[in-house]
Amino acid sequence: MGAAKRAMEFLPAAKPSMRNLERVIRAPVKFLKNPPGRSGQGTDRELVIVALTLAADPDPRAAAVLGRG
Repeated sequence: MGAAKRAMEFLPAAKPSMRNLERVIRAPVKFLKNPPGRSGQGTDRELVIVALTLAADPDPRAAAVLGRG
């Protein structure tokens, strides 16, 4: 979590909220099973990337299936 907070400093002003990032870090698969819709904020893309990265660590194939959802 500490590294994620430090990395957030390098993102542009329109960045995900720390609360949303913490939710993704705690449960990336849950986030990917119900991702934000097309009407979501512009920062949703970054959250999906974080969730896919975290979900792929233990199970890359499952993350690939979730990423197609």
